[in-house]
Amino acid sequence: MEVVANERFNRTDPSVTGQILKILAAKPDAVVVGAAGKPAALLKTLE
Repeated sequence: MEVVANERFNRTDPSVTGQILKILAAKPDAVVVGAAGKPAALLKTLE
């Protein structure tokens, strides 16, 4: 397994679009998110 991207965000950020676009540009096979705070969901097929 190879890590192709590692992005961070602050709890108060209104959007994580920039980080997600960088991750998707790396063409990962999977995305793992570790976060705390308000629940949220981002569902996207990486194909």
